[in-house]
Amino acid sequence: IPVPELPLGEGTLSGRIKDEMGKFNLNSLVHEEGIVGREELMVTEEKADHLKQLFHLLDIPESDASAMVDSIVDWIDTKSGIESDGAEESYYRTLDLPYSPPDDRISTLEEILFIKGISPAIYQKISPYITVYPKEPSEPSGAPGLLVYKINVNTAEKVVLQSIKTGSETYMGEADAEKIIESRPYKDKAAIDQIINDLPISDTDEKKVKDQLSVTSHIFSIEAYGNVRGTQKNIRAIWDRQAKDKHKQLLYLKVE
Repeated sequence: IPVPELPLGEGTLSGRIKDEMGKFNLNSLVHEEGIVGREELMVTEEKADHLKQLFHLLDIPESDASAMVDSIVDWIDTKSGIESDGAEESYYRTLDLPYSPPDDRISTLEEILFIKGISPAIYQKISPYITVYPKEPSEPSGAPGLLVYKINVNTAEKVVLQSIKTGSETYMGEADAEKIIESRPYKDKAAIDQIINDLPISDTDEKKVKDQLSVTSHIFSIEAYGNVRGTQKNIRAIWDRQAKDKHKQLLYLKVE
């Protein structure tokens, strides 16, 4: 949502608001396994395929897309093994300025610039379609124990919808994604049921797809641009309007 330019003293102020929950969440690439209190973060293969398809739709060569996804998984997961085209600590410790991967969920999107294969140019290309918020998955009502990251169909870009896996080797078609966009806005869970019914997917895969979709959001990025006498300041913030603790509502703030 663009905010029109407004006069502010001797300068101007403009900006825009974006929904972070209409994007692919990189933290969905892993899930927790193991004993409570000692869980390990392990790759979720279906979400890895989802991200590879998104990169493919953004015209990133298949081999590069595969290597990038594997490297992101290795950056987050807690196992010591390396994905087929990924990188673990042994790679990062050989760099001129060595560092170690956190083996944890990603906290800020800029963090991925430290990951093997993600250059500033690649970052600019993929960043409008990916997020790391919320950092932790949520538990849907009526489904105790099910932890998921959902994509808001009301705000997702077409390529994000098209990259959703609808079968073992199939993804949402372009026509289906366009139909979802044309039928916006969706107001309730019944709308999700209708979307699922209109998709050419099997009964087995219906629930998997449904669990990925939502019609609501509570995390937004806010960008503000101020200009006074030729001097510009840019502010970017991530805001969680659902957080009950006011001190936890501001997830990210950067001033340039």
